[in-house]
Amino acid sequence: MPLFAFISGYFFKPQKLDKLSHYLLTKIKTLYLPFFLWNLTYGVLVNILRSFDLIQYGEPITFHTLFVEPFLGCFMFQINSPSWYIPAIFTVIVIYAVCRKLLGPLWNDWVLTPVTSLFGIACVYYSRQGYNSAPLYLVILKMGFLLAFYQFGYFYKEHLEKLIKK
Repeated sequence: MPLFAFISGYFFKPQKLDKLSHYLLTKIKTLYLPFFLWNLTYGVLVNILRSFDLIQYGEPITFHTLFVEPFLGCFMFQINSPSWYIPAIFTVIVIYAVCRKLLGPLWNDWVLTPVTSLFGIACVYYSRQGYNSAPLYLVILKMGFLLAFYQFGYFYKEHLEKLIKK
């Protein structure tokens, strides 16, 4: 998953933040909406299989299982639990875009790349200490871990790739 975050950061274009609301709506349409439809499909499938007593896992389709749980742990329907990455990277993209927009000219890749890297390392440390068992902490830990790779992907494209080509 870190490689996917790195690649997403590599293809990030800050000029798209001129129209932040349009950028975020585009990400909702291209990333979150397909995930939601796929999650709903899994939810329907799991609930049909549960109604025939073919499986004993998964949760009923509710607002929580469709819109909240994907950001917390993504274990609502079990068979699509590997899709945890989509809401996590969506959160990273949104937070990253909003932070870049708010900081504007104060944004400095040479400072923020080590800062996000340290934050990512801290997230791994706290995960290993057991903080990943609480849903809210898990959201923060996943986001912080992926944010470091997202920033590094952008940093690589903008700064390191040029040095390597020389």
